[in-house]
Amino acid sequence: MKYFVNIFSQGFLLSFLLISTHLFSQTEIPGDTVLVDSTQRSEYVDAAANAKVEYYTGKNIHAFHTIDTSLEDFQKFNSARRNIFQDVYLSNFGAASYSKYFSWNRDIGFDAGRNQFELYQYDIDSMKYYRTNTPFSDLYYVIGTNSEQLFHVKHAQNFGPQMNVTIDFEKMASEGFYVYDKKSFSNLALTSWFETKDELYHVQGAFVRSTLENNENGGLVFSNIFNVDSQFNLTTYNTSAITEWKNFQAELHQSFSLAKKKHYAINDSTMGNYFVPYLQLNHTFGFSDHDYLFEDTGDSSYYAVLYSQEDTLRDISDIDGFYNRFSISNPANKIINKDSSVINNFLWEIFAEQQQYELADQKNNYQYKNFL
Repeated sequence: MKYFVNIFSQGFLLSFLLISTHLFSQTEIPGDTVLVDSTQRSEYVDAAANAKVEYYTGKNIHAFHTIDTSLEDFQKFNSARRNIFQDVYLSNFGAASYSKYFSWNRDIGFDAGRNQFELYQYDIDSMKYYRTNTPFSDLYYVIGTNSEQLFHVKHAQNFGPQMNVTIDFEKMASEGFYVYDKKSFSNLALTSWFETKDELYHVQGAFVRSTLENNENGGLVFSNIFNVDSQFNLTTYNTSAITEWKNFQAELHQSFSLAKKKHYAINDSTMGNYFVPYLQLNHTFGFSDHDYLFEDTGDSSYYAVLYSQEDTLRDISDIDGFYNRFSISNPANKIINKDSSVINNFLWEIFAEQQQYELADQKNNYQYKNFL
């Protein structure tokens, strides 16, 4: 806990210094060339005045969206309470949750079915890939009313117009409303993309590492629930049970566009060329490793018919595997002319996918192979 608070303190100090630097730095007045060194104008002032940060999600290449710089809904830091229809969760931030309404948003193929903590873990299919004309950093720190702390930092930077690298880190800890109810999770993501100057070949990669550790108190003992003056004096069934989830995901996606070559006039005597894509060839390879642990070093009599001869009740399972996906699709954008395009409202894709996963627990190994 001391280490976690120390990280938050350092993050808060860093954000304070950044804000202070902004407040006490010289401010340029439009048309004023005195306050700013002329040798730095093109490197700093022009970049800041024309800063542009945009992103696309998943494999929606070139379907860029401008980031939202407003503070609307910034107070909704709890993932389970962020949507209009809030999810149901057991106690405090980081606890198991489920949706109140039915959704058809299900992926085709293998699904482990362990989704109670998915709100708090990064998913590789929803990662954002950024494009910036100046380095972009985002710091976010929250102290909640129920002893919650959330720290989030992101940095995105382009290395030339054809390449971007983004790193994203998030850490949360919540002490809970009752005793032995602490929840914590962390997420680390690295994304990058590269494309050729003609934008016909594009490759992107993402790495995601998520960990979650929750205390499981088993609920309250009802014999004294109305006889105490503080929730921290209530007795819980468990005092040593924990749930730990760890997952690692990696994905590499490549696409090559078949395009028509068109000409345009640069001036009266010079012609230029540009390409208009009409078909995309795509390949995606991904790997994942998910580890699940439930452990209780306390008295096993709490679990009634489930009896363990060991001093510690422990349930461990591991799911790992990979997938290969080949597809043909139309581009996300329509090229109107050299410098303009519109979003393609009709998208289609023909694909074939190979999946292979293995589930290993304390008793058996199970193989899952599928071809879609």
